[in-house]
Amino acid sequence: MKIAVVGGTGLVGQGILLELSKDTTLELHSISRNGKRPNSIA
Repeated sequence: MKIAVVGGTGLVGQGILLELSKDTTLELHSISRNGKRPNSIA
């Protein structure tokens, strides 16, 4: 399953990505205005 998280570099978005990243069957995409990668995921 593909999931896009809007605001993935923010506090809440990073938490969501962290939890979702535990499921290796998901394809995660982070969308943000600044173009940076989430700190805790990359």
